[in-house]
Amino acid sequence: PVLGKPATLNQMQQMLNRQQKLKHQQKLPNVKQNQQIYPQKNLPPKTVPLKLKNAEL
Repeated sequence: PVLGKPATLNQMQQMLNRQQKLKHQQKLPNVKQNQQIYPQKNLPPKTVPLKLKNAEL
């Protein structure tokens, strides 16, 4: 946007869309990393050892 002029609605919309896309792209790799670090969360509860279950309760 030109200095001294308020940004038009269209420009603001484009900025917001760009920011949301960036956030979305940044989130995706984090999810994959978390799945590698904490694979237990994706397993069914039966595979969790009884000791762990008791500790969590």
